[in-house]
Amino acid sequence: MKLITYIKFVFGTLTALFLSLNVTAQTSVSLKSQWLDPTNLFTEKVPTAEFSTTFSVGGPWSLYFYYAHDIEGLTPIYLIGGVNNTRESVRTDSLVFSSPEARVFPKYSRNIFVSYQYSETIRQLSWIQPIVTWDWNFIKNPSKSVHTLSAEVSGWMSFQRGNEYQDGGYISGKYNCAKHYEKWTFNGSLSTLAIEIFESGRNIFVLGEVLSLSSTYIPFNTTLEVVLNKPLITEEDSELGFTIGLIKEF
Repeated sequence: MKLITYIKFVFGTLTALFLSLNVTAQTSVSLKSQWLDPTNLFTEKVPTAEFSTTFSVGGPWSLYFYYAHDIEGLTPIYLIGGVNNTRESVRTDSLVFSSPEARVFPKYSRNIFVSYQYSETIRQLSWIQPIVTWDWNFIKNPSKSVHTLSAEVSGWMSFQRGNEYQDGGYISGKYNCAKHYEKWTFNGSLSTLAIEIFESGRNIFVLGEVLSLSSTYIPFNTTLEVVLNKPLITEEDSELGFTIGLIKEF
């Protein structure tokens, strides 16, 4: 399916669902110094604009759409569309501030995301990719900090075969610490990824580290984020990556 046809199909489907169902949406737009792939380990060294939206369609189900565009070359970079199924534990913890709404966190959550992904820059390949993520939250009061341990596993297979294909998978573990204030949230996370990529005539193994630091001003739902990534074991480019981005949520 051509990119423009796929975009029209996704937007048409989301619009129809939005009009026919009682759905809620969370949308974000961002500007970044370079593009980070979905694992945050590989980059395209071009200034990037991103758009993403999540439509909750009731119960544990939601729809997700993501699009990244090269600002400098005015060309598309990456496209994702898929379905989430999220399960959260009944047991929760909360942080209470002077605002009327408390910030509630489940003790445990599991998310299954099945997606279609398209890359304009990786030989115009497209994939089907399921991703399973587990999160465990630990709240420390009165410090109002949230510590999260995450594990993720994924595999992908490209629709293209023959000499033009790319299959693969990864596993990752992440620790995140979030410090909450009434108007601010500060986040720091460190993750380790092991990735195996299969292409025609070669296999690539990559072990990498990703450090992410961010601060969010809650009244404006605006986040400043810095990401440092370093492929440790790889036959490809292994230099330290630095990405800074500004994210606005609606």
